[in-house]
Amino acid sequence: MTTSHKITNLLNKNPLTINELSLELGISRNSVHLQVSKLEAAGIVEKFQRNEASGAGKPAYCYRTVAGNEDSFSSAYKPVLAGLIQTIRDDLSEKERVHLLERAGYALAQSAGLNAGDSFDEDINKALDTANTLGAMAELNQTDDGAYVSCHSCPVATMVHTDPLMCRMMAAFFAQATGKQVEVKCRREGALVCGFAFESGQFD
Repeated sequence: MTTSHKITNLLNKNPLTINELSLELGISRNSVHLQVSKLEAAGIVEKFQRNEASGAGKPAYCYRTVAGNEDSFSSAYKPVLAGLIQTIRDDLSEKERVHLLERAGYALAQSAGLNAGDSFDEDINKALDTANTLGAMAELNQTDDGAYVSCHSCPVATMVHTDPLMCRMMAAFFAQATGKQVEVKCRREGALVCGFAFESGQFD
């Protein structure tokens, strides 16, 4: 477990000062301060002034976990999501799964503020930036047949191997972001490489 993870676990229980964290962890104040600063910059923890009786000396500043970030170091999401996708696959028809996944893709784009504008280039670049913050390693390629997005690090690869229809979610994401029809062209043999194609005729 990393020091940042340990700090977050402690702050999930109670707000603590740098000195208190240093004592709990058995490491220097400087080391704690460095890790806490990184967590604060990432929006995982926040500083506030402890309410104490007035007296001499500087006010005591504590740190606490920002609400909604208690699970920042959780390892549960991957197995939970895999189980959820398997349950959906078992309980829903292919048509129902596609509809559900496409809705999720549209919602993902909308939550990132991605909506089709007047420029495909601007729209797709914003979509690529967002996909890359999710770990997609996405890039745009231009071919005679049209534009093509390839993702060399699928953020949901485990789920795609469980149910290939998961690719429809990212196709819907790019469709929502650009206002264009998107066709799934993923390569699933061996290491997964995601592919999403925009037909050239759409831009005439």
